[in-house]
Amino acid sequence: MSVLRAFVTGIKRATTEFRMVLLLYVINLLAALGLALAFRSALESGLGTSLARSELMDGISYPVLQEFLGQHMEEVSVVFRQMVWLTLLYMLVNTVLAGGILTTIRDKDVRFSLREFFTGCGTYFFRFLRLFFLFGILLIVLASVWAIVLGVLFDAFVTDGTSEVTWIIAFVIMMVLFLLPIMILILVADYAKISAVLSNTHSMLKTAWRSTKFVFRHFFQVIGLQFLMLLVPIALFAIYLWLDLSIGMTSIGTIWLMLFFQQLFILTRVWSRVFFFSGELELYEGLQISQ
Repeated sequence: MSVLRAFVTGIKRATTEFRMVLLLYVINLLAALGLALAFRSALESGLGTSLARSELMDGISYPVLQEFLGQHMEEVSVVFRQMVWLTLLYMLVNTVLAGGILTTIRDKDVRFSLREFFTGCGTYFFRFLRLFFLFGILLIVLASVWAIVLGVLFDAFVTDGTSEVTWIIAFVIMMVLFLLPIMILILVADYAKISAVLSNTHSMLKTAWRSTKFVFRHFFQVIGLQFLMLLVPIALFAIYLWLDLSIGMTSIGTIWLMLFFQQLFILTRVWSRVFFFSGELELYEGLQISQ
């Protein structure tokens, strides 16, 4: 199975399922609106009407951020705890939707229907929920242990640093090292969902183990496809950032224009989710057949 073929097929499949992408956009928009209101409430209860927010609005640098955290750590902790719960809720919503996405793109010759989509969401809900908790626990353990290891290395690297440049370089390196194994674990979770849908298995431990073996058996093809697909959302974000910097929100007209582009960007993010699943499913099926 060619990585490039899986990449192209993913783009075609995601593009032809525009009605499903639009449905996912509406669901994500409603969920995000609820989360935004909850986050605003947490932000106001945590920081209140203090000068903390205006301090950050004046400009952020490492010394300013360090001083801010030192003065407002208790308030920031309140906001952070709320963010964790809100993020988990958002991830749970997308776990439910994954069943509908994979059910739809599994049948290449069948047109999208609301009934099939929501049937897929319900059929795989509890199976994907078990995968969510399984990989969630693994992710927490991995992130915690790996963060401690990298934290020690980071402290050793910046101990003798005399400028912010040293701190920034060390931070970027550590973030790359931190995110790489997490990305691999998330990939295993994605292929576990794909495996569960294609084989219709109910044992998620066996499914997780099967997807783990698949990822490491075809490691370079899986990682190659992932990095290739990542170029698409990165390019879309770069375009959005360029538009944001070029247009600026200096008038009512430009504010409405940027609001339109922001919603368009959210739509492309939803499209990217379908694109990733489509590409991964094509690679999985191709490599399984070729064995």
